[in-house]
Amino acid sequence: MNDLKLLRGTPTAICLLGSLTLAVAQTPPGFSALLREMDGKPLPRLENGALCGVEPTSPRIYATTGNGASMFSAEISIDGATGLLLTSCAASKEGKFAVSGGAFDSRGQAVSFIAFLDNTGRTQKVQRQSNFAITRLHFDGDSRLWAVGSAPAMMRKKGDPMDLLVRVFTAEGTLTESIDIPYAYDSGKLYRPAIASHVGSTGKGLVILSPYWRELIFVAPGGGEVKKRSFEDPPNTRMITGFAVSGASIFISVQGKDPSGGPRNVYSIHRWNDASGNWDKADFGSPTGQHAILGALDDKLLAYTRSDVLWLPVAAQLSPQ
Repeated sequence: MNDLKLLRGTPTAICLLGSLTLAVAQTPPGFSALLREMDGKPLPRLENGALCGVEPTSPRIYATTGNGASMFSAEISIDGATGLLLTSCAASKEGKFAVSGGAFDSRGQAVSFIAFLDNTGRTQKVQRQSNFAITRLHFDGDSRLWAVGSAPAMMRKKGDPMDLLVRVFTAEGTLTESIDIPYAYDSGKLYRPAIASHVGSTGKGLVILSPYWRELIFVAPGGGEVKKRSFEDPPNTRMITGFAVSGASIFISVQGKDPSGGPRNVYSIHRWNDASGNWDKADFGSPTGQHAILGALDDKLLAYTRSDVLWLPVAAQLSPQ
């Protein structure tokens, strides 16, 4: 796996105005072209002031700084490997990056990896992972890299536990913790909790949102407590489209059914109410048509609307659901 190569390409044209102070939603310039390019592909994530995304099968990782300066756009290749698929990327507050993925080696065996990159997209370290298929990466505010995944599907038998696996690394790639979160086998559940999860962090540790199991999972570092909170989806939810953590506040964006019974989709953003165990709807004062939130920066959420993006204030009016 040490033959991973990062091929420098053309910097991605993208702009993030991290210094904006907003009372109402505003549109940062420079996003429309990128969002048209990304239509139908996985959306990038805003993390620690940087926007990071992957094009899984290209395979490419791209990143910008929080003030809009393009950092790199890099194609990833592995000598002798085929079927390369990138699954996630993460950005640390010091400007380091990590990208996870899998491929088949020259013997046809499945391999998975994490590559640790600098702020120019150059690889600093590559680690092959043993029996660990990673679906989400996240750098917390202390520059710990959290990797969330599961045992590879090809190694499971019917009836095997559906454990959620969490691994914690330093920013340089040293493994510091391995945490297994058990789930009983359920023939009616086709996917492991990690497959459709969203991840973020508060000052107390990792937050995993599993829409499929309708759970928030809180994981404290240093061998701390693992706590699960079940929840009901907001009314008329079709799917959860995005996730963000700002300070201690947890937000989701939702695509919902029209309450009047019409065919259109209705979009909304909700904040977790830990006391009630429900999601409170956020009201930003005017219709915004949010499709997905990409992350949080200081006191703002970045919301994707398919044709544009909006900065939305975290301190929105909330309505219990």
